[in-house]
Amino acid sequence: MGRAGRTRDAALAILVATAGALDQYLVQHAEYLFERTPEHALINPDNLMLLVDQIRCAAFELPFAVDDPFGASAYTGDVLSLLQEEGDLHAHGAGLFWSGAGYPARDVSLRSSGADSVSIQVMANTGEPNIIGQVDRGSAPNLVHEGAIYLHEGQSYLVQRLNLDQLLAEVIPVNVDYYTETTVDTQVTVLAQHGERSTPHESAAFGDVAVTSQVAGYRRIKRHTHETLGVQPLEYPPQTVETAAYWLAISAETQRALEAAGLWYDSVNDYGPNWDAVRAAVRQRDGFRCTQCRRPEPPGQEHDVHHKTPFRTFGYVRGVNEQYLLANRLENLVLVCRSCHQRIETAGRLVTGLDGLAYVLANLAPLYLMCDRSDLGMHVDKSQRLAGSAGGKLATLYLFERTPAGLGFSAQLFDLHPTLLAAAQDLVTRCRCQQGCPACVGPVLDSEPAQLPAKQLTLGLLERMVVR
Repeated sequence: MGRAGRTRDAALAILVATAGALDQYLVQHAEYLFERTPEHALINPDNLMLLVDQIRCAAFELPFAVDDPFGASAYTGDVLSLLQEEGDLHAHGAGLFWSGAGYPARDVSLRSSGADSVSIQVMANTGEPNIIGQVDRGSAPNLVHEGAIYLHEGQSYLVQRLNLDQLLAEVIPVNVDYYTETTVDTQVTVLAQHGERSTPHESAAFGDVAVTSQVAGYRRIKRHTHETLGVQPLEYPPQTVETAAYWLAISAETQRALEAAGLWYDSVNDYGPNWDAVRAAVRQRDGFRCTQCRRPEPPGQEHDVHHKTPFRTFGYVRGVNEQYLLANRLENLVLVCRSCHQRIETAGRLVTGLDGLAYVLANLAPLYLMCDRSDLGMHVDKSQRLAGSAGGKLATLYLFERTPAGLGFSAQLFDLHPTLLAAAQDLVTRCRCQQGCPACVGPVLDSEPAQLPAKQLTLGLLERMVVR
């Protein structure tokens, strides 16, 4: 609520809620604002990208003793030695004193954690450019890509050009009633696991991951209603960041139980016995090039074959019918690269239970972390092999930190795992929509005969995981 009301004068704060899941949860749970303490901001004491700058600032304020600790960090001594070698500190008696140039806090950005930052520059008619902010170079394609809406002090700016070589994003002020959100092709590789808890229904864990992401496009989304107004393609080089993540894997038993109940559409599809031959025919027909952007297949990698009318809507069941023959007609198939495939599915895919759960958790997590929604990334992987199974898949959703090395959010999410699941179930259950909406499981298409509403699929999954 800001600083209003901190003195003896009265103050009034009004929250005008949008249709988003975060706002709707607060509207339904006013006690979250009035009965909880918000003071649990997190930082990773061993994130060296942050620690070096923090110790510089601390040494400027007060000298260090050689054996002084600095919070909970295990690397204080190493950083102090590094700063001595660089000439920022010098030893005098039993202390280490600041000897660097200038005021170090002035060089620490509140919005970025790396040395390479992209400046956001307003292009004025007078020819006098004005810098209004900075973002990490790694975050720039996601936040200030060409066509993005950047909000600064209540004013919307349209990004006209992003030059990563010059570390510059050029923007102009605009008056629009929409915001933008990118579509990112993401791969997550677990590097180390630091904690795990399991139930018969799911397992939760956190640890270090490598996140490789490539911005494939963006959506223009209407404010307040969160309707998608349009989808535009983008193409930036892939980037890999080592950071921390919390992940949730659905057990094989739960997947099978949900499939038997008709509540699980997240498994990799069985496209029928003729799929390999049909796939080869489509690739050859389309000249091994994406039909959307004309990009050829890269060496050692095949493009995707996309069903124009979703395969699941044909109701194929192996051994029961031959509906795959209708679904796999050549006129219903098209060759697309991975980026274009993701853009097509974002514009018009059917939401499943795991997608819905990921949407809810990603929107609720910032409430418990005292962070912004953009500080966390989300990825749903439906193709991981189950241990000891030749054909089974372990569906997993990841919430990963966008800051390199992480800030400690993932460990906190792991501790909050049962609370998050219960909050997600409560939010989806209370929502008055029938099939799903931006206030619960995310925007969905109109229902189709072979697809249960996303809301029902998500609740079916949550009912099996929430401990009562």
